[in-house]
Amino acid sequence: MKMGTVSGGPMYYLTKGFAERGLPGGRFLAILFSVFCILGAPGGGNMFQANQAHQQICGIVGGYPGWISGIIFAIVVFAVIVGGLKSIARVTEKVAPFMGDLYVGAAANLGPVIDFSDAAIFAMAMVNIIGLYCLMPIVKIELNSNLSRLESGEIKQFK
Repeated sequence: MKMGTVSGGPMYYLTKGFAERGLPGGRFLAILFSVFCILGAPGGGNMFQANQAHQQICGIVGGYPGWISGIIFAIVVFAVIVGGLKSIARVTEKVAPFMGDLYVGAAANLGPVIDFSDAAIFAMAMVNIIGLYCLMPIVKIELNSNLSRLESGEIKQFK
């Protein structure tokens, strides 16, 4: 391994681990794992979550083509990723309280009769929201601390 590089992950462990034990097929399994990750990445989480978000929005504002939601989500994600760590921290700082408020507002709109399961879900949501509000300043401080250490060169960046 060259100086200043980092290696690891399942492909590395499969290749090296099988070789250390004298077993064949480690390289093949590593390549197969990589191919499956590439093929599964678009639909494994992102497409499912985007589809669920689109369905929820359609339930509120009425049906419209899914490609419109897709373009909007893609633009927002692109803007956040291109902005880097500072942009991600700024967006999270603004979105997280809004999400908490929206969650509490939606839960409070359950009506006069709340059965046990709804009450339990509401209680769990409240614990998460309170934790979110309490931890947000700490997370912001830690993100800024890590960013300043990266910029000052205190943390070694591998290129």
